[in-house]
Order: sequence, then structure tokens, then C-alpha cells
Amino acid sequence: MFKKIVLVGGASLAILGVGTAAFASAPAATGSPTPALTAPAAHKAHAHRGHAQPRAIHGQWVTRNGTKFTTHDEIRGAVTAVSPTSISVKAADGVTENYVVGAGVKVHLKADGKGKAGTISEVKVGDHVAVIGTGTGPLTAKRVLDRGAGTMK
Repeated sequence: MFKKIVLVGGASLAILGVGTAAFASAPAATGSPTPALTAPAAHKAHAHRGHAQPRAIHGQWVTRNGTKFTTHDEIRGAVTAVSPTSISVKAADGVTENYVVGAGVKVHLKADGKGKAGTISEVKVGDHVAVIGTGTGPLTAKRVLDRGAGTMK
């Protein structure tokens, strides 16, 4: 019986030691503590109303396509500035993000309860929006969902 206890105990310590060594050798996290999604999860989440995380205020995730990695960024909040070439959004927690707006940005207006395609010139300061973009330096807006000046849902 003593031999079985020693064997089981020794095996447990060996497993725990390997797990601890693997944990200790893992690289330290750097950057902001935003949630990350794996590529399949990001793809699946993107299909849910255009948001990475429907209840998230802002976040960043990375997807992989073969050997290419793409950093995605999303923020939901109030528009603080908008022009034909940029949009700034302030989230409920005070974080502000600025996006470059190019010709390929897709704007969707949903102020009246019904959605329709729009343009960046229809987005106004104070509107509640969700912006999804890419990049790590200057962020580039890919989609803007404008819900108008009402409460952000």
C-alpha cells in the first residue's frame, strides 16, 4: 500500500512539475489586457451582428490566414469627432480610439430601427456607434454601425 501511495504521489508531483515548468516558461503577456479570440472564435463571433463580442465596450483580437496575421480592433461608444477621413469614438469607460476612414469603409445606419447603408458624412458627433477596424499603429475603420443619438445597446 505504501508503494502505491508513493507511486501515485510521485506521478502527481511529476505531472505538477511539468505543468509548472510549462507555465513558468510561457512568455509573459505584454500590451493592453484586452480579451483575445482565436481565429475560429473571431470568425464565428464576427457573424454575430458584426461585433466581436456583443457586450464588449472595446477590444482587440488577432486572426491568422495562412502565414498572415491581422489585428482587429472594435469600440462602442459616442462619436467625439468625425470627418470624411477619420472618426473618434469614446467608450463608456473613457477610452477613446481614433480610426482612419478610407473609401472602402462600410457604414450602416440604424437610427430609426431599420438598417440601411450610409456614408461617413451621415455620422454625427454624439451618435452612438460601433466601429470595427484593423491595424496596430493607425487603426483603419472597416465598418461603422451608427445607431443615432439614442442610448447605445
